[in-house]
Amino acid sequence: MNRIQKFAAQACLAKDTGVYVTKPSNMFYLTGYTGEGVLAVTADGAAIVTDFRYTEQAERQSPFCQVLMTGGGKNHAVIACGFFSERGIKNVLYEEDDVTVSSFRRMQSDMPGMTFSALDGAPEKMRTVKDPEEIALIEEACNISCDAFEELLGWMKPGMTEKQVADYIDGKVIRTIPLNFDAKELAGKYFLVTGTGKYFKNVKYEPEINLGLIRIAANGL
Repeated sequence: MNRIQKFAAQACLAKDTGVYVTKPSNMFYLTGYTGEGVLAVTADGAAIVTDFRYTEQAERQSPFCQVLMTGGGKNHAVIACGFFSERGIKNVLYEEDDVTVSSFRRMQSDMPGMTFSALDGAPEKMRTVKDPEEIALIEEACNISCDAFEELLGWMKPGMTEKQVADYIDGKVIRTIPLNFDAKELAGKYFLVTGTGKYFKNVKYEPEINLGLIRIAANGL
């Protein structure tokens, strides 16, 4: 059971009730999608509504969600309303702490025939209980912090500023590779490169293993 299904079950959504999620943090939590858009949830399914720039990303990150694209004069709310209407939804729960008065009025205009009620922080309540995936990410974050601290031991001295420490961590050279040609004209410049034997098409899917950042040394060698 994915988080969308768990959320629908915990919220006890009736067949005529849908949820309109506008907070990026809650949309990411429920779907894993990190792009722009809104999320429409019903008892039997969900849809991410976004523009043409993010449809492929949404399909990849949230394969269990339908992906709908804005366009043709139809904005996110209008598309979401169509998704709800097709499923017989008449009542929409919305994130009242994320919607301004003017946005709410536009939402009412874009979703005619719908009755609106406050969602009352349901996604946030679900997020208070961490699942195994979240626990693993928290553990990984703790390990990264510990590794950074151990790296600083023996180097950091009293009186150093936070910026000095951050510059050291962010700018630490992992490996130095000598050049067999003169690159003085490029000295100090940064280059984003792909790994040897890597397919460029895979960069957007797994940038952490397909990309590297190099800087030409100050002496160009």
